Amino acid sequence: MIPLRIVLASLACLCPFSLAQEPKSDPDKTLIIISTSDIHGNLDNFPRLATLVKQYRAKYPHVLLVDSGDYFIGNPYVDDCEKRGEPLTILMNKLGYDVVTIGNHDLDYGQEALRDHIKGMPSTKFVITNASLSPTLENCFSPYVSIPIKGTSISVGVIGLADLQTTDVRRMAGISWTLPDEEHYKGTTDRFRLHHNTINVILSHLGYGNDLKMMKYSPNIDVILGGHTHVMLPSGHLRTGTLLSHTGHSLSHVGVTEIIFSTEKPVSVLSKSTRAVSLNEEIPNDPEVKEIVRRFSGNPLFNQQVGVAGEEITHVTIGTLFCKAIQQASHSDIEQLILSKFMSPTDDEGGILEVYCSGFSYQIMDGVTPSITSTLKNGVIYTVAMGDYLCSNFIFPQRGNGKPTGIDVRKALIDYLKQIKKLLNPPPSKLPIIRDTTFAL
Repeated sequence: MIPLRIVLASLACLCPFSLAQEPKSDPDKTLIIISTSDIHGNLDNFPRLATLVKQYRAKYPHVLLVDSGDYFIGNPYVDDCEKRGEPLTILMNKLGYDVVTIGNHDLDYGQEALRDHIKGMPSTKFVITNASLSPTLENCFSPYVSIPIKGTSISVGVIGLADLQTTDVRRMAGISWTLPDEEHYKGTTDRFRLHHNTINVILSHLGYGNDLKMMKYSPNIDVILGGHTHVMLPSGHLRTGTLLSHTGHSLSHVGVTEIIFSTEKPVSVLSKSTRAVSLNEEIPNDPEVKEIVRRFSGNPLFNQQVGVAGEEITHVTIGTLFCKAIQQASHSDIEQLILSKFMSPTDDEGGILEVYCSGFSYQIMDGVTPSITSTLKNGVIYTVAMGDYLCSNFIFPQRGNGKPTGIDVRKALIDYLKQIKKLLNPPPSKLPIIRDTTFAL
């Protein structure tokens, strides 16, 4: 069988997609992979994504639309929909995703909700290779999928790898997973390669640092489409024959990877071009998909009028506040939470996950054994509003008889706003950037 030689073009810069662009390569010998990751419930750019996908599908016969996980959690229109996650299910199904893997937050609604999401996308293949799933998710995922390129002897082999460490352990019943080590990396694609004419693609929710290891130890990988750490690689990385793509988060950008192939004798390398696409206003909205987004984002639950009778009514939109837990904790509980996040592992492209607090200050003495002091008082039980993501992944020392209250932060905020007459200090139209860093969510 003739071995396949391919040219992998790394992702180009953040320039917008030109709808008038004509293909420079032979469309019949070009594979286009449009990739998303870490959507986190963002609906706004789906109409532009739909337009982009339609344009590529109209010009190229071989187009794959894929996602590397974390499509849920981050937008109340999605998170608090009557059927949680339903807007994303409808939109992803409408766009016709070909292959999708799982992210750590895609289990945050529970296994049944993830199963319903998968059933709502019957034409999409869901793949996870490094996890053993529970009976609830039985027959929902495959460890490997092979997609033939029509009219050729070539197929695209796809596996999915995910770091599920930060998922709420209460949602993980019956699920086990392993983070690949060096030996796994070396044999990852060898174990799943179907034949010599396979283009090997990994949908990775392992994070940037682990993807770099995969490039080092698995030379048989052609493309890694990564996520999890919200890293933006404007031009991608091309090392040891492997192309790595990361395109940030919240659907601000998507990856467009172009693979040009030939199976003729002798095998030849054709011209190549690629780009990363910013989903900005230069791409028109698809009207049909825009109407779906409008229907969900018009939910009156999140457009609250606050105030009291006879007084000024202030209109407030409760937007991306998806933190939904109020915790009772002692000063030691809170200090240990902050310190544990400070000591979280980091990588070259990331940074320490700082905990931004209101109502008190703290100082960390960094050293061989970091320590923390704060203005919190000993013997006082504090009521703390925080994300359920934050508190569910930290085991509180329980030194002050702290416990979850079960109160929803968003509901508490709305109830508070209804009690006041007006907003004394309305927020600025554009919030300042406090710190430019990346970390795994």
